[in-house]
Amino acid sequence: MRGRRAFATLLSLFSIVLFVHTLSVASILAIGVDLSKAGRPHQDSLQPSVPLYGGESNSGVVYRYVRGIVATTPVFTLESVSVESPHPYSNNYNNVWEITRPEAGRMRIHFVYIRTESGYDYVRVKNATGTIFSTYSGSYSDVWSSWVTGNTIVIQLTSDSSDYRDGFIADRLEWTPRPSLQVTVSADPSTVWSDSSSTIRATVTTSDGSSPTISYSWTATGGSLSSTTGNPVTWRAPTVSSQTTYRISVTASASGYTSGSGYVDATVKPKDVVATSLTVTLSPSEITENTRTAITISGRLTRADTGSGIANQPIYFDLLGSVTTRTTDANGYYSLSTEVTYSRGTHQISAQFTGAETSNIVFKSSNASATVTAQINILPYVVTLIAAISICVVIGVGLYRRRGKRHEITAAPSKPPVPPVVTPPSLPPPKPITPPPPAKTTCPGCGAALPPGARFCGKCGAKLS
Repeated sequence: MRGRRAFATLLSLFSIVLFVHTLSVASILAIGVDLSKAGRPHQDSLQPSVPLYGGESNSGVVYRYVRGIVATTPVFTLESVSVESPHPYSNNYNNVWEITRPEAGRMRIHFVYIRTESGYDYVRVKNATGTIFSTYSGSYSDVWSSWVTGNTIVIQLTSDSSDYRDGFIADRLEWTPRPSLQVTVSADPSTVWSDSSSTIRATVTTSDGSSPTISYSWTATGGSLSSTTGNPVTWRAPTVSSQTTYRISVTASASGYTSGSGYVDATVKPKDVVATSLTVTLSPSEITENTRTAITISGRLTRADTGSGIANQPIYFDLLGSVTTRTTDANGYYSLSTEVTYSRGTHQISAQFTGAETSNIVFKSSNASATVTAQINILPYVVTLIAAISICVVIGVGLYRRRGKRHEITAAPSKPPVPPVVTPPSLPPPKPITPPPPAKTTCPGCGAALPPGARFCGKCGAKLS
């Protein structure tokens, strides 16, 4: 009985231990601890306050634990160095020590001790451009300098003309790599037609999450850029005869950062070249000379290949040296109503389409013209002729009456007797003298009757010799 109880007790203890062990492992896995690195030092700061791997030259590593996976990111490097002044240094001493790490973005130096005449002799820590980041005068032990920006750190020791001390010893250098710039480039649109434009944009991110001032330098294997230093920029594609791909690249840089580059490829398609056809019609096509007359000029602009109208294109007209414009409607038609005055003869009215270019089509130019004939105005001639005929009739009638009165006159006697009352015979009224009608002439071309003195046929417009 006692054996059974002892066995049950042992079994219970074993179950409890197994449960606790399982729970511990589960907890470790839940928080992501890598047991293979247990006890290994780690630091989550870019500026560790104490040196890592004391006295050795190693890279500091940050360990981030996520669901059992260890992600390591080198964030600083700690090196052993040996930099020291003479012991002691002399009066009027001035010397510099320089340490450079090309990959560094910032650096700091650790001094074992500093011993200078307080207030007179100085140890200064600078960067490559001479900017002072730390200044020491007096006695110090186990001290880190301030962080110096750049990849070079300079230590300078100066003394005055009297008194001196032991100087300094520096044993460790800590530096962080320069943060980098990551660049992605986009084109909107990425496929364009010849001589069309695309907006090119660079998106820059930094490895340290900061927002420095970025400088850009753009290049392209073809076409032209609106700017080589802006962002975004406009890229205009060149003229191509076949589909071609061009690369637009950019380099982004910032002070204290490793530069980044990126590019985007843009495809350029050739445009279709289309011939055009332009028609012109005049109404009326015959007008009276030297008379202001309303006319309508109309027509259509079409594609020569399909005959479809070309919309929203300007048509230019030359009217008596003045240029007038009309725009085609949605079906390519246009119409212009105006007033003109032409001298006698045939005159030409020309219309011109100078060509146009859309996103994917180049329309060639085309021209057309129509003629308008200014005919003789016969009304003044008819009026003049009627007036001349009337004058001739009046003169003829007067001459006729005057001649009849001369025949009635007789010589008077020397002593005239009392004349008897004689009633003269009644004479018939004189007949009006009608001039002979002018000879009729006809047009040799169409046979139409012509007025006297006509130089052009009023029906067919033929010039008469």
